Amino acid sequence: MSKSHEEFLEFCWPKYLAKLPLFQYADFCFFSAEWFDLSRFPSFRKDSSLRLYDNTGYQDGAMLAMKRATRRGWFKNYDWIVRVNPDVLIRNDTWLLETMADDSIDAILVNCGQLQGIAINTDFFAYRPKAMPNNAWEEMIHDNNEQTAGKYFKSIVEGKRVAWLPDVDDLAILENRLKTGCRVHGEESPVIHDHSVLEQCKEE
Repeated sequence: MSKSHEEFLEFCWPKYLAKLPLFQYADFCFFSAEWFDLSRFPSFRKDSSLRLYDNTGYQDGAMLAMKRATRRGWFKNYDWIVRVNPDVLIRNDTWLLETMADDSIDAILVNCGQLQGIAINTDFFAYRPKAMPNNAWEEMIHDNNEQTAGKYFKSIVEGKRVAWLPDVDDLAILENRLKTGCRVHGEESPVIHDHSVLEQCKEE
């Protein structure tokens, strides 16, 4: 795990873990290429788990957790799965919880601004496991995970069973995509992927 990811877990996550209802009933599973002591981050529930894997590369490795989890049935007893990187922060859960309670919605996604086809942000997404086939995430369909996720979520998007994360700054995503990849931006967005907030967390 990178130093910045460790610092997000140490300095930023505790604030939101303490105040958001979403986290009070959530199970946390960390998926990492190297072992680390979860007790270093006491704000997370004591029954949080750590799963180790062999890093298969930047693109494929980013989706390996989803492949292994669906193959081994880790998610089968859950209503919703939320995938986030350690440096992605859920700042407000009101809209998320309301949307998850809507039976007509099977996924909450962020569009990466693909001009052709569908490219879905993979640093954050949420979905109902029952809405995805058991063999989902089995292989990289395209040369990057965002296009691959777009392929896997295609039926949900085309079936209009998707909710797009609100208050996202689409222009900022497009402008920064080549430099930092597809990251969630937006001052009012309930979810954000912005390394500049780390210093704010350290000061609080």
